[in-house]
Formats: sequence, C-alpha cells, structure tokens
Amino acid sequence: MMEPRFSRSIHRTTEGKATEEIKVRVSEEVKSELAALAAVHGYTLGEYCRVALTTHTRGHFHVLQLAAGAHEPEGRE
Repeated sequence: MMEPRFSRSIHRTTEGKATEEIKVRVSEEVKSELAALAAVHGYTLGEYCRVALTTHTRGHFHVLQLAAGAHEPEGRE
C-alpha cells in the first residue's frame, strides 16, 4: 500500500523557504537512478535533488573557505 504524499515534506531543513528554481536536463537513466535513490531515502525526486545539491555545494564551498584561510564564525564550531 502506498503512503499518501503531502504538499510539505516531513524532512526539515534550516534553509528556510526554497524560492529559487534551477532547471537542468539529465538523461533518462540518471533521472531514473535519482528517483530510485530518492525513494530509498524517503524523499520526493525534487527533495532529494535539493538535498544532494545543497550538500555538494556547501561541502565544496566550505573546503574553499578553509583553503583561503577563512574560519568558522564565533560561537560556531
């Protein structure tokens, strides 16, 4: 039996409301694989892509900051 899907996800983020949109073309195979990974983790395809992009981007950005000698703001460790 399929679970109902609601308009808002149960997965919360600290990012606030997502207001920007990015359109990207991928192969049918990649879309299918992303959808499968999303299902395994309990996300919709859009939620999974948002999480994956955010995690990837924030990780790389943090590494660049560290390489440039930046440090965490006070009170954050």
